[in-house]
Amino acid sequence: MKYPVPFIIAALFCSTAAAAPEQVTCDSPCDCHGAHGEGRWSVKTDASLPPTDASAIQAVTPSEMFSWPGPAAPITMQSERTGIENKWFALTGGVVELKVEEDGALHIALHDATGDKPSVVVCEIPAQPQWCEIRTTVFSWTPHGFLFTLALRRR
Repeated sequence: MKYPVPFIIAALFCSTAAAAPEQVTCDSPCDCHGAHGEGRWSVKTDASLPPTDASAIQAVTPSEMFSWPGPAAPITMQSERTGIENKWFALTGGVVELKVEEDGALHIALHDATGDKPSVVVCEIPAQPQWCEIRTTVFSWTPHGFLFTLALRRR
């Protein structure tokens, strides 16, 4: 099922994987235990909120974001936010994939709401208190109940 959804996002995040299974347990949309992160953890746990002035948030579609140039400097596992990651965007698109990652974040793959562009952008909703309302909305799209546990194998 596809949902046109506006999201406010600050950045796109990359994650890496190694070996050994680990478990993440979610008691509710907003409460995950055993969540762990390695790459760019300070960015993923940043407590900053979107600006209160709506004019400071730019509306974009996945195909518009997909056409942006990459970062000006290499991004490492310890990198802080840089460049365009310091801006806020209202991303609107059709949901093509939704999953919970080992860091407890929701990863939502979106394409243009019309579905006529090949680009897909992944936005992330961290498992942080300030994103609880959005996470609750996203979990309402699925019949999945709580408590659930992810047994993740690192690659």
